[in-house]
Amino acid sequence: MSKILENKVIVLTRQPEQSKEAILKLEKNGAAVISFPTIEIVPTENHEEFDSWIKKFNMFDYIVFTSGNAVKHFVIRLDQIQKHLDFDKTSVVAVGEKTAVTCNRYHIPVDIVPKDFSTKGIVEELSKSDITGKKFFIPCSSIARDELPERLGRMGAKITRLPIYNTIVPDGSENDKTVEVILNSKPDIFIFTSPSTFHNFVKILNLAEPEDYFKGRTVAAIGPTTESAIRSKGVMVQITPLENTINSLIDSVLNFYPIADKIEN
Repeated sequence: MSKILENKVIVLTRQPEQSKEAILKLEKNGAAVISFPTIEIVPTENHEEFDSWIKKFNMFDYIVFTSGNAVKHFVIRLDQIQKHLDFDKTSVVAVGEKTAVTCNRYHIPVDIVPKDFSTKGIVEELSKSDITGKKFFIPCSSIARDELPERLGRMGAKITRLPIYNTIVPDGSENDKTVEVILNSKPDIFIFTSPSTFHNFVKILNLAEPEDYFKGRTVAAIGPTTESAIRSKGVMVQITPLENTINSLIDSVLNFYPIADKIEN
């Protein structure tokens, strides 16, 4: 019996260290996977404001981590300034299970993980309590959307949001080689895990007309925010999972095709 993704070429734009399980699952089901990370995560250059607020960390009632990258770079900076934090008086919110796992890896206790791994899920979970006047600290990307702090602010919370990492276009000859492979192999499926992975893909391949390039190909987006960014460029999105996780996204790719010899992890 043929495998469900046999003869399918898939471009995965996530960082390799975050994609091992996804690649394995796709390959087990017959796909040829092109790993093509279109973003690189680097720390912000100026930490002065962050360092100043960290000295007053105990004033915050909540800290919200919206990604594993936020956790990682938060901890990196704490190590650099040799600062140990006490979370006894500060509730830790992790946007999803993977982010919570990253927190636990760095010995950060997690108090809240919403059922819906998204900004909406965080807001719904926190709306169960009165957060009027509560102080929130949100370490994030320099291109983080305003939706979460704005919605929490409308609920009466006081927000301190600080960028601690930047998302940039990777630089190097390896990308050039992969671009040639992508252009020559005519991939069937493109998987995007954030608006940045899509926008940078378009930039790296120098696609003047993204709508034309993706016509007749299958595009998968990890969630509604990424889907909206892709559609804003006139590109159709065929696959968006109900849960904003890479595992759900890969399952949705598998379920998009007729049932065949599907192999689970």
